Amino acid sequence: MVYDAQFVDLPQQQWLLNIAGERRIGCELSDVSSQLVVACSGAGIAGSPRFLGDAQPGLKRIEYDGAPFSRNVWLVVHHDLKRSVPIRAVMDFLTHTSKSVRL
Repeated sequence: MVYDAQFVDLPQQQWLLNIAGERRIGCELSDVSSQLVVACSGAGIAGSPRFLGDAQPGLKRIEYDGAPFSRNVWLVVHHDLKRSVPIRAVMDFLTHTSKSVRL
């Protein structure tokens, strides 16, 4: 399954279409949550992030020899808050965690 036509220019859509190649697309959905539900029902293969798919006992990871999908993630904070101790702690945690998570 892939995203619907409104997301044709998204990198993750291009990645999924590249993997699908000439195979028939079973359904098009607008969000990863819906794709996960459909995959869990056994109706198709989804390109879900590992942290979502691995948490579903009924799903099986399919190995793919091509390039893994990746995206840049931006962490934005208001200028006045960037030195706040609690805000800085959350920013540091998110930065550290995101580097160790493989999507």
